[in-house]
Amino acid sequence: MTTKTYNNWTNYETWCVNLWLTNEEETSQELDSIVQDRAVNSTMGEPLNAWYKAEMLKHWVLDLAPLDGANMFTDLLQSALDNVNWQEIIENHQND
Repeated sequence: MTTKTYNNWTNYETWCVNLWLTNEEETSQELDSIVQDRAVNSTMGEPLNAWYKAEMLKHWVLDLAPLDGANMFTDLLQSALDNVNWQEIIENHQND
């Protein structure tokens, strides 16, 4: 079991990403779309699991992030995003 350390989330970064994803209609709909994805993994013949959905969410958010160039702010943002527990966000919304 994961120890919760910030507002019942793994850490501040996970809480913050979830907050912002659920705060706007467009990002909330995309999160719901990823959580509800029923696509079948062609190699395993099974529905997508939470880990795979978490990877999808992570890559989608990273595509939105302004991570251009090498500078202090890019390094700090990348570090914060590396701390996000993406699977926890998926699992939390699967239980909604």
